Amino acid sequence: MSIVVDLLVFVLCGAALCCHAIMLASCTLLSLTGETSDGSYGLFFLSLPDSGNSTCTEMRFVDEVTGRYGENGLTWQPREDTYLRAAQIGSSFAFACGFVLVMFTFCRQFCCPLPCTDFMMDVCCLAVQVGLAMVYLLWMSDGCYYYECDIGDGSGFLVAAQVFWILAACFTKCMRPSAWQRKKTAEKEAKEAEEAKEAKKADEDP
Repeated sequence: MSIVVDLLVFVLCGAALCCHAIMLASCTLLSLTGETSDGSYGLFFLSLPDSGNSTCTEMRFVDEVTGRYGENGLTWQPREDTYLRAAQIGSSFAFACGFVLVMFTFCRQFCCPLPCTDFMMDVCCLAVQVGLAMVYLLWMSDGCYYYECDIGDGSGFLVAAQVFWILAACFTKCMRPSAWQRKKTAEKEAKEAEEAKEAKKADEDP
């Protein structure tokens, strides 16, 4: 039964990494309402409303957005948006920590434990959730001040990634002992069995 838990942890981690990667590449975390047409908004990609072009553009190529409130001079500079940058950094940091968690878990269960494995796994589980929580700062970015924001289709991948990472973190506490511990236990049991066999044989000899 324990090996089923091990497999379940890796399945959950794989699902979490997939959802996380899709969320990072999504252009539809939020939907933007324009005057003539709608657009969408992601961590690294943007489709501007009222532009006549629904193609998503990488955020790093968008210098400044103007025109919606031209009379009062309001502009939006995505590359200078503090909350957007925080969300980008948090999500990328969480993905990296998730990958490190998978690496430590794999080494623990199938190879040899890396230094401070249990501590690092706990830290990575916490860091993933903190990083993903920072993605919600997107709602406070200037893009949602310049346009009217609403939940987009891609936001489901954010929630799914959080749930999968939480479940994976919980089930890591139910896994089998590490490969090194299992090997030591098997060697100890084999040695005890051999000693018991020799002692029994000695008692039977005249």
